[in-house]
Amino acid sequence: MMRGKKAAVLCAGLLALCLAGAAVLGAAKPLDDHITVDGLSDAAAGCESILVKEENSYYELQGTDAFAELFDFDAWRQQDKTSSEEPLLTLRFAEAWILEVASDGTAAAYNGYASAQEQSEVYYSIPPQTAENLLAYIQQHGESHELGDGAISSSTFHH
Repeated sequence: MMRGKKAAVLCAGLLALCLAGAAVLGAAKPLDDHITVDGLSDAAAGCESILVKEENSYYELQGTDAFAELFDFDAWRQQDKTSSEEPLLTLRFAEAWILEVASDGTAAAYNGYASAQEQSEVYYSIPPQTAENLLAYIQQHGESHELGDGAISSSTFHH
C-alpha cells in the first residue's frame, strides 16, 4: 500500500515539474516578427491594405509613414495582460495579424499564423492619446466600407 502511495506522490511531483517546465519554455518563446513593435511599425508604414473596425464602422487604408508615426511606437512597452475594455479600434494588417487598440492606453497584437515556436500574441502599454489620434486619421483618410461588401466580412477581425 505504501509503494502505491509513494508512486502516486512521485507521479504527481513529476507532473508538476513537467507543467512548470512547459510554462517556462512557453514564456521563453520569441515573439512572432509581425507582432513586435518593429513589425507593427513596418506594417503601419507599408502595408497595402489595412482594414479597420471601429464599433459598427469599417474602413480600409494604405499604410504610410504619416500613419505609422501616429502610433508613437518608441513609447510602446510590453506588458503581461490585455485591457479589460473593448478595443476602440481593431486593425487587420494583410492576411496575417490583428492589432486591437483600446482607449485606456493598451494594445494587443495577434498572429494566428505564427509558428508553434513563436508567441502568437503580445500586449503593450501605449501612449493614452494613440487610439484617438489613430481614429481621427482613419476617419479622415480611410475608405468607408460596409460589412459584407467584399472587403469586410464577419470573420475579418477574428484572431
